[in-house]
Amino acid sequence: WAYIYSASLLTGINNGAQISSLSFFRRSPGITMPANFPCNLKIYMRNTSANDFGAGNIDWVAGAATARKVFDGSPQPFLGSTDGFFTIPLDSFFTYTAGSAIEMYIQYTQSASGSGILFGYDNDAAVPAFAPNSTKYVINAVDTFASNLTALSNTRKPTIRFNFPAPINVGALTQSAQQFGNIGDVIRPAVRLTNTGLQSSNNITVTALSLYTHLT
Repeated sequence: WAYIYSASLLTGINNGAQISSLSFFRRSPGITMPANFPCNLKIYMRNTSANDFGAGNIDWVAGAATARKVFDGSPQPFLGSTDGFFTIPLDSFFTYTAGSAIEMYIQYTQSASGSGILFGYDNDAAVPAFAPNSTKYVINAVDTFASNLTALSNTRKPTIRFNFPAPINVGALTQSAQQFGNIGDVIRPAVRLTNTGLQSSNNITVTALSLYTHLT
């Protein structure tokens, strides 16, 4: 499969965001993929200025070669057995450039039959920003990308979440306070903060820290 998610759909992603995982929606409650099931999933991503692939065939080999391979392995450990979103952590982060569309190449292969797991998808009826020819795919019996071959084209795309850290994501790394003291002493709690977001910040206000008096 090859997909383009246009820039107008990605305005909530900050410039330079490090996309660390992808979440897809499954719709097959109770159906699981057996452990060690012989399958492989490859995901490639790149920033692009295009909103679609055009009406003609696309060169899968060239497309994948110019993209970043962010996942290569079995999806089995992440699929679970219940309806809802499941998350695949990426092997390497993908850096998003603001104003760009995201182009994806996804290849899935398996060498044995198994119970089918259905996944949620959207199309241009639900998401008008999905452009014609923004999805290309081919189904065949080989385990490599097909150069300059596209059997089908439409606007269907998997329901997806691009997961990335917030610009500023502050949390309490440690919290401490004086453990021993005299009755009547004022205890001043101390908090050490850490920012795991994309942007640095020198002005962080901590609220809801109260002084208290040592009574016993």
